[in-house]
Amino acid sequence: MGNAKELKAMIASANENQAPSSVKDLVLDEAQAEDLSDITELLAAHTALQSLSLDSVGLTSLRGLPSLPNLKKLSVGNNKIAEGLELLAKQCPKLETLNLANNQTIKSMDELSSLKQLTHLTSLDLEGCELTKDDQNLEKLRKFLPQVKNLNKKENEKDDNDDEEEDEDDDDEEDDESEDEDVR
Repeated sequence: MGNAKELKAMIASANENQAPSSVKDLVLDEAQAEDLSDITELLAAHTALQSLSLDSVGLTSLRGLPSLPNLKKLSVGNNKIAEGLELLAKQCPKLETLNLANNQTIKSMDELSSLKQLTHLTSLDLEGCELTKDDQNLEKLRKFLPQVKNLNKKENEKDDNDDEEEDEDDDDEEDDESEDEDVR
């Protein structure tokens, strides 16, 4: 089960000065737990939760994931999740962004079949997973999960780089304007 005390303490700290039902973002990274069964009730009280991060926790399962009807972003990267993905469609029906990066235990499309039911899912990060080491599998994933527009960080980084280039262009224009002012 892992160290439920640490997770509970992190949740209590995040809830400081506000009711659990008003918390929208919860970061529980690097706490230790194999699943969520020890904190199911605590998480369930977070009815407004939109973003949950459980990166590098040691999760092997999403067992114990409560109903989080408003959750849009779930990050469970750098874990060893081998089961429980089928819970996501039922427990988190509005999920838009899912980070499963560096979960080496995800090796086949069958393990992701339940993600088809996540009709709002538009961003999926599987970078570093065994399944995505083969570029052909990435193409298969795009067809398998057509609702996903951003697959892996590489695509997101391209978008970010495009934005940076636009920002640099804006900076160049500002520099040109500054030079014009200096000439006057």
